[in-house]
Amino acid sequence: MRLSLPREGSWKFPHSSSSFVDIRRTGTFFVDKTEYIAELEAQNAQHIVIVRPPRTGKTLFCSMMAAYYDIARADDFDNYFNGLEVGDNPTESHSSYYVLFLHLDDMPGDDAKAEEMNDATHAVINLACVDFQERYGMDFTIDRQHSDVTVANLAKAVAAQVNKRLYVIVDEYDRGPNSMMLASPIAYMREVQRQLRAKSSLSSALRRLYSTFKRIGDGSAQVDLEKFRTFTTGITPLALADASIFNVGLYVTILPEIAGAFGFHDGEVMEAIHAANSIPKAQQQNVFNLLRRFYNNLRFYTSSGPTLFHPMLTMSFFNRMQSSSSFREVILRGLADGEDDDYFASYMDNYNVTASQSAVNFLVKHALAVIPFIFDEVCGADGTARVSLFNKPFSFQDLLLPPPDDVDGLEQVRLFLTYYGILYCTDRMLVRQANGSRVDMFMLSSSNKVGQMASFPLRRALSATGDQVVNLLRAPTPALVRAIFQSFVSAPTLVAAQVREEQERQQRNADGKVGRVTGSTERNLNEAGFQFGARVFFQSWVRYAGRCNTHVRVEAQTTVQDGKCRCDLVLHQLSSNEVILFELKRIQVSCIDYTEFKIDRGMKTPLKEHLKFATSNTTFSTQFSDDTILDLPLKDSYLLNGKTCPDGKRYHVRDVASDASAALKRYERNFSLSATGGATVVAGGASAAAEAGVGGRRGGQQ
Repeated sequence: MRLSLPREGSWKFPHSSSSFVDIRRTGTFFVDKTEYIAELEAQNAQHIVIVRPPRTGKTLFCSMMAAYYDIARADDFDNYFNGLEVGDNPTESHSSYYVLFLHLDDMPGDDAKAEEMNDATHAVINLACVDFQERYGMDFTIDRQHSDVTVANLAKAVAAQVNKRLYVIVDEYDRGPNSMMLASPIAYMREVQRQLRAKSSLSSALRRLYSTFKRIGDGSAQVDLEKFRTFTTGITPLALADASIFNVGLYVTILPEIAGAFGFHDGEVMEAIHAANSIPKAQQQNVFNLLRRFYNNLRFYTSSGPTLFHPMLTMSFFNRMQSSSSFREVILRGLADGEDDDYFASYMDNYNVTASQSAVNFLVKHALAVIPFIFDEVCGADGTARVSLFNKPFSFQDLLLPPPDDVDGLEQVRLFLTYYGILYCTDRMLVRQANGSRVDMFMLSSSNKVGQMASFPLRRALSATGDQVVNLLRAPTPALVRAIFQSFVSAPTLVAAQVREEQERQQRNADGKVGRVTGSTERNLNEAGFQFGARVFFQSWVRYAGRCNTHVRVEAQTTVQDGKCRCDLVLHQLSSNEVILFELKRIQVSCIDYTEFKIDRGMKTPLKEHLKFATSNTTFSTQFSDDTILDLPLKDSYLLNGKTCPDGKRYHVRDVASDASAALKRYERNFSLSATGGATVVAGGASAAAEAGVGGRRGGQQ
């Protein structure tokens, strides 16, 4: 372990600085992680990808690598790296590359559309290429519309130099995609679907960039470089998998040899304590113990080696101890008085590591509809996830579609939480399964007090949702049915299913197999989407969340008695021997004839939004009622189940409701039920797709 030396006076501790050069120039405290440069070179990989949770030092590590390899900084190498591990034992590659450093963290906000995000990515890459031109004095064309072309031009300019080496470092490659997928999952999945079908000229900036990396590396771009390397960091591998570029390089996220690159060991923290002249010697061990309780016990995908301290929080603590007399007084007084951790909690917490609210909102609003879970299941002390899941493509669809029978959906949720730093690896071991096999598993939990604080927004959001299914089983009401069905109809599950089908089709084509899916995949999915969503939700609830001493058997598309009547969904509560029957009807919004609907023009837009479940921004006058919705006329071209309009009149939504009610009565007789409630109809839809009717009856089975 090597530490930089202060130029003069006392140590300064970095708080928000992620520039290696600035830290070394100003004599700011720096924990030496340069030994991992040699570890990465030892992998002998042209392209390396690593993901780590937010604010764990990725940008500083990238900045360090950029300074190490930059040929323009060769004369200053000793100034920056003297006294550090790699300064005393440099590799042959030091100061030998032209370095293109791409900071992809400067992206638009969560409300940005795909086109805006794409344009911003092109702009950031091109701006970095302009900076490259100025630093190295090279002349090449900047393509304002296609930054990947600019990067290819840059590579050709490097190939024309005496030194033909290029290193591209990409920091936070997924900042833009993550913002969009969490804030607007349906729009994100539509964009992924568009990318799958697009010609190369229409592909996203990110996909085009990594395609360019691949072509330069394999020689197909006809760029004669002596050496070409890329290093990429991010938070999750989701965007790489969704863009079908996961395998563009070596994925070293769970490589044990670099587990300590993003965190501080005990000795490194003690060195910082000794260097902080604001901490009296008599209190140094107490400060270390305090930091250990709040910031320690992190492991990045390994069971070996010591646990780590959170780097950003630790440096922030020392920065406040040095710069804020009030903070220093509170901490030292609390230690001297023997205060417990409740006293220190508000001072040791840091909003910067609180779980992304967008990530929490996504889990509760969307993933929860497919994989229902409670907080203690995913964040409890006994959480596990297979090691193999961390080392293969993990796409956004995996959180929006029911998992295969051999995959525990809760593992996928834990995987997502681990990437975002809510869970950390506490151990790795072989766990014996029910069938006798042994599986390599990571043990995952909120590993320290700050980690538990970071997970609080998720706990709070899950607590607010309650268990609607249990309430439905106890006392079904139209309002409760409406709320439950809205939760999964509004989820982007259907869009994810379409994308998955498209990817599988393209893979079959790539493998030389017949790639065509019988019929129109998108049409078939749309037709079955509402039923699919209901079936998945309740089956998932039974599998993961049906644990509240409520014995429920869920049956979907159940054939009853004579083999002719089919009920879309049956919930059978074994404890009371009662069943709830559902008849599901789907009507596309586009099939409603608004020209024949007598309503004020100003009310038509709110009505359409209401039918798409976008009710949050919708207001109606007092004259607008459910009866009005049921009177919506359907276009002549739309025939439900092949029916013609009665007596030459228009077929209305109320007729669909009548059909559902009549069907429920038939099912009720076939089930020999004593009905306790009537049919209910819920208007709503998924994405831009539908208004739907939902009927339900409940009774005790004889």
